[in-house]
Amino acid sequence: MTVTDILRTVARYRRLALLAAVLTLAIGVVAAFSPPDRFRSASTVLVQPKLANGQAVSVQVVDFLVPSFVRTIETRSFREGAAERLRAAARSADVSVSTSATTGTGILTISASSTDRDAVAPWAQALASELVEEIESDFVELTTIDTALPPSGPYAPNRPLILGVTLVMAIIDALLAATIANAVRGRGDRVSELRERFGAAVLGEIPRVRGGIADLSPEELLENPAAARVAEALQTLRANVTIALEERAHPWLVVTSAEPSEGKSMVSTSLAWLLGTVHRPTILVDGDSRRPSAHRRLRASLGDGLGAVGPGDLDQHLQATGSPTLRFLGAGSPDRHPAEVASNHLPHLLHQAEASGDIVLIDSPPLPVAAETIVYASGCQNVLLVIDARKRDLRNVERVITTLHDRDVHILGVVINRSRRRVRAGYYAQGTPRRIVADAALPPVEAPVDGERAIDDEVPVAAETPTQVEVPVAAEPAEEIEAEAEVPAAPAPPPPPPVEPVRTGPQPVLLWTESPRADDRA
Repeated sequence: MTVTDILRTVARYRRLALLAAVLTLAIGVVAAFSPPDRFRSASTVLVQPKLANGQAVSVQVVDFLVPSFVRTIETRSFREGAAERLRAAARSADVSVSTSATTGTGILTISASSTDRDAVAPWAQALASELVEEIESDFVELTTIDTALPPSGPYAPNRPLILGVTLVMAIIDALLAATIANAVRGRGDRVSELRERFGAAVLGEIPRVRGGIADLSPEELLENPAAARVAEALQTLRANVTIALEERAHPWLVVTSAEPSEGKSMVSTSLAWLLGTVHRPTILVDGDSRRPSAHRRLRASLGDGLGAVGPGDLDQHLQATGSPTLRFLGAGSPDRHPAEVASNHLPHLLHQAEASGDIVLIDSPPLPVAAETIVYASGCQNVLLVIDARKRDLRNVERVITTLHDRDVHILGVVINRSRRRVRAGYYAQGTPRRIVADAALPPVEAPVDGERAIDDEVPVAAETPTQVEVPVAAEPAEEIEAEAEVPAAPAPPPPPPVEPVRTGPQPVLLWTESPRADDRA
């Protein structure tokens, strides 16, 4: 992830990042200002060897004795003796004592720290005096070389240091919060990210499917109750693509992706099937001769391929499918480079499709890995980009979009495949319309007499179907309209057509019910 990506992520989740930073700063402020101030004062004692029999004692003796002096100062009995030298106010203060020795120098530093500012200097000086006066040795001599002074200010807590570290941690926490939110929510804002970052319109969002549903043919997929959410998403994609293509000069579309295995073949075959079903005749071309898969989804063969298409002979190479308005041109087995095949034969295909008014949809390889894809895109001038929602890194997508823009190819939109986002659709997700007819006896309606007509005669009645469920529905008696008593002289109108008897039985009502779920049937 680059610095630009990080900044863009922070901007997208700025509220969460700001909250993390504020919490970290609050913790730092509490840590800096809640503890009381502590003061420290120190006294220095020098340990040096004496002269014995006219000869100086070895320095090694000093190094040997200094650790014992440090240990002596830390004992309780030594501190009680030093306390006798203090006034009552300083003696009752809570003081911490520490001693350090500098190796090879014979220097002892006695420190006293406390929250009582007036007690630390007396304690440090009393400990040094007690050590100098109580320790008697024939080998070393102890001298106070630095008396303890009252502290000028607290040594802890170090508020500038704490606040500086807190500020750095707040920045880090803000970045981590935004990055984690982006990773966890993943697709949650993928639509917004694509719009903000690339200016691309998201035309569809296909939910993730499990098991063998993804390998079904378009017809089986759209009719499978377990794939109702996928079918609805594909219908939405078809509607958006249809609207977008109406604004283009030619209804030619290339479906590609930035990386392999992002589901473009499933999207292209299903989209072609739906376009042919509700729009006008459609031609699906399997342009991925390296890894063809569209023929398996349509239960067709590889066929002759694009390389066999010449001027005026397109119909000879198209295969029929389960949809009467969808024809298929397989990938074939090209004997030349696919990019060369596309350059030489794609114009023949598009010219004939333009003459017949067919929609052309090409299932092409990922653009970064196949040279023929850019040839398809340049010829059709419309590209639909499929993106796997599980992919977090969009740098390849950015390269693809940049490449298409450099070639002046119009990006019709983006399809997010294998999305994890769920929409609470309720019964809209799996419902199917059913005809329900009332079984309650309705009040009989008299047939119209001469000069009268029943208003219900003008209301069309839906035809009954074999699968009818009887629900009682009350019907109002038909209103009657009186005919005019006198009619001005005029040519006699033709006799009215015979009136069919008005149904006195149940009236049909169209309701919406939920179809049984796959789990219920199981």
